[in-house]
Amino acid sequence: MTASHRQRSEMNLDSGPSATQAPVDISAKLKHLDLVQGVITRLATNSFALKRWCVLMVSAVLVLVSRDPRPEYALIAAVAVAMFWTLDSWFLGTEHLYRDLYDDVRQRSPEAIDFSLTPEPSHLPWSEWRRVAGSATLRVFYGGLLTLVVLLCLLLFKEVFS
Repeated sequence: MTASHRQRSEMNLDSGPSATQAPVDISAKLKHLDLVQGVITRLATNSFALKRWCVLMVSAVLVLVSRDPRPEYALIAAVAVAMFWTLDSWFLGTEHLYRDLYDDVRQRSPEAIDFSLTPEPSHLPWSEWRRVAGSATLRVFYGGLLTLVVLLCLLLFKEVFS
């Protein structure tokens, strides 16, 4: 063995894994990340679907009210918008929990992969739910729809009681 080979061997400068080190298999980590990303994607898709259904429902109520101006229709729409807002807040908050889980899995060593799909905390705390519900995007979207429906209610009540 030449002096340069001995020196490289002692300093462990050889490229590639040595005979004592096994190559690291990250396929389990990538699969775990794919599973978590799938949950995040489903939650985001459901959140979008809720917004679409909410707009469709408010539009249908507006058409119904234009043909038969009864305040009950607008009140039903207002309650429905509030329910969609609450449910969408849950989806968005839960999505945040899974994004945190994704980040946690991303930082784990491949040996620590356990394929758990339970985020920490395992449920959305009430304070986080309220924070998400009050986020700018949800406030603008659902708040705008709710304002429209409330204004419609006020106009219809004014007409009914005049």
